[in-house]
Amino acid sequence: MTRDISDLVAEGLSPFEAMRESPLEDMTTPSEVVTWCERYDLKAAGNALLLQLRQEDGADVWAWPGCARTTDRTTWSDALHGGKRLVRDTTQKPWKNTLKAMGGGLRPDRVYTVAGRTKRGKTAWLLNVAEGAAASNLEAPVLYVSAELGASEVAARLLSLRSEDAWYSSILHGRFDIYDVQNELDALSADLPNFYAWAPTFENRTAADLTEAIAAVSARHEGKPVLVLMDYLQRFHGPDMGSDIRLANRQISGQIRSLSRPGELPDSCPSWWSSKTWPGAAVVVLSSIGRAAYAHFENVEKVKAGLSGDLEGSFKETGEIEYDSAVVAVLTSDPSDYQNTEKPNPVNGVLRIVGGRYRGAGLVDYFFDGPQGRWTERELGKGVLPAQYKANTRQRK
Repeated sequence: MTRDISDLVAEGLSPFEAMRESPLEDMTTPSEVVTWCERYDLKAAGNALLLQLRQEDGADVWAWPGCARTTDRTTWSDALHGGKRLVRDTTQKPWKNTLKAMGGGLRPDRVYTVAGRTKRGKTAWLLNVAEGAAASNLEAPVLYVSAELGASEVAARLLSLRSEDAWYSSILHGRFDIYDVQNELDALSADLPNFYAWAPTFENRTAADLTEAIAAVSARHEGKPVLVLMDYLQRFHGPDMGSDIRLANRQISGQIRSLSRPGELPDSCPSWWSSKTWPGAAVVVLSSIGRAAYAHFENVEKVKAGLSGDLEGSFKETGEIEYDSAVVAVLTSDPSDYQNTEKPNPVNGVLRIVGGRYRGAGLVDYFFDGPQGRWTERELGKGVLPAQYKANTRQRK
């Protein structure tokens, strides 16, 4: 029999531990809504990362025969928040060209669909959007829904994104002193108290569970609309969990559109929701493309030169969500060789708007730094790297 969350917390378990003991669908009271939000805020994600690092510290590692095992940790405080820190320029609107292309900003009652091939930075781009949105408006709740990354990797990627020069893989692999990481995580959760990272299991990747998650975050923030970022569409399924992938994607796509609309309560609205109306949401959805269409997305120049119809038609089993989307875009970056060099340069990237009811400008040019997961808008008409990315000055950790 499932035990009540409040009882588990009263017995001394943390909200993080209690939620692991009690499934999502048992959330029925306001106190459990608060506990759910505590389970999925950035402090909880940071705790998951620290727990992972502590468990791996000194654990057995089965190296390839003939290879030596190294366990030394290195403290690079100059790359973390305590020393040099990449400070956001609050006098400039971040990604002003992206905001223009996306119809002037992300708004409730709209769905935004962004598609691209694998391993070209879609997840990193979405995390950039999530972090920037949460940092720019602390009153607006942000829910990052990941079927790709666990909470600990989300936390590591956010630390890397906000750092001077720390790779997220180095953070995950314990290359930084754990106390430095803990200090950074404390600063991260304090700076972004409105950011929630939910990594549902397969069974919880349904519209009902997504509705409950949105409702919990909205209720925690006085019923405000939630910015929802989903990574990615094809990992979610309809209520029957059947084997027909296209039907499942069509079901979840339609339900996502319903959840974005304010007003009438959705069919999957949880019983504990006290308001008679639904707040709506702004939903940004990542989608994959079929492998047959990979040639259209091989590099930035091909995306720029491709016909809009060919690019939009490349979406893989999207369940026709592009027809309900305010903006339909494709995203790619040039191939990177960062795995084969110690000091890789950022590569070119592009977001191209190919459809939707509220689309704005057609193209946004970026630099994409894969190891740190950072997307940076290029200045219009300029093809040079920003000063912080000069190859002769950067030192990778």
